[in-house]
Amino acid sequence: MRIRHVEAAVQGLVQLPWFTGFPVLLQRLAKGLRWWLWHGRALVTETYLKALMQNCTRLAKESLAVRAATARVQARCETLYTYLANNMESSSTMADRTVPGCPSRHLVPKDQSMTLLMPAWESAEERGGRSMGLTE
Repeated sequence: MRIRHVEAAVQGLVQLPWFTGFPVLLQRLAKGLRWWLWHGRALVTETYLKALMQNCTRLAKESLAVRAATARVQARCETLYTYLANNMESSSTMADRTVPGCPSRHLVPKDQSMTLLMPAWESAEERGGRSMGLTE
């Protein structure tokens, strides 16, 4: 939810009629937070947060309404930053969260194939002779 708060604050900032900054830059940074964090890249998310907060500090000479909206964005960013700093050790990617008994292709070493993890009764001929190896 904290990411949505940052996104909503950025959206409120760029929709102000007195906003003279670059709305695409701030929106792209806010959207990138969700994607990077979802894929387990907390350090990249931290970089995006710092860039967003830095861009907000550059708007300090704007009108009162823009400064108030900028303060909201920075407060939401600091809350998310604190949350990430406190939970850095326990963060994992969604690919690492698998159902027990169901192999995930992200957890198989590159030199092995998924056929090693298939049940013994399911042969390659039954699958139509298709190779399920990871050759990416």
